[in-house]
Amino acid sequence: MRRRPAWFRQDMARLFELLLVGKIAPVIAARLPLAEARRAHEWLNAGGVRGKVVLLCEQAPAQA
Repeated sequence: MRRRPAWFRQDMARLFELLLVGKIAPVIAARLPLAEARRAHEWLNAGGVRGKVVLLCEQAPAQA
């Protein structure tokens, strides 16, 4: 990534294209609120997690 940033950007763009058209699908082990980031790291460090752990940001309430 640091040695060839242009290659990295191209690779990432291609991955997002494949994701968008459904040719690849990431395996998500869990979705956790950002407040549980510590628990997520502990779980990952313990091993045995298959897939990604996604941390979700809490959304601010919509302004009226």
